[in-house]
Amino acid sequence: MEAQVEVYRRQYATLRELAGPRSFLVTHRPMWAFGVSKTAGSAGMLFRDNPTLQAASFNEVPSGVEAVLSGHIHIFELLGFVEPRPPQVVVGNSGTELDPAVTTPLEGLEIGNARVAVGETRDAFGFITLEAQGSGWLLTLRDLGGSELRECTIAGLEVACP
Repeated sequence: MEAQVEVYRRQYATLRELAGPRSFLVTHRPMWAFGVSKTAGSAGMLFRDNPTLQAASFNEVPSGVEAVLSGHIHIFELLGFVEPRPPQVVVGNSGTELDPAVTTPLEGLEIGNARVAVGETRDAFGFITLEAQGSGWLLTLRDLGGSELRECTIAGLEVACP
């Protein structure tokens, strides 16, 4: 893992130089996400992802990054944090077999040295749209036909899903 951390650490150093205001960090693997283990003997066990990226980034992203947008885990998940950190958006529900549903309430859980303030998750096929809304974003989770399932706002580092 340490060799991978060093490779990613150099990439995060470049990111700090290049990221400007209103940036998104787009990665295949999320920096911070929860999932349910599919391995035998651990049914229902919640895992936290991704220790390699967390170590490489020191759990920090440049101040201009407004959200981390990822896939890899085959569900939808949105995490807003108590500590000053951009939200993590996982959109892995668009193309292959879904991962098991996360039924554990995520609010209050710790991941990557931060506590979850807002945790939304869905295990249904669909996609999201992100629309600029003032200085923030309107995130809409949609089903396969485009109908709205859930709306959330991202404003600065704050996430709200009324």
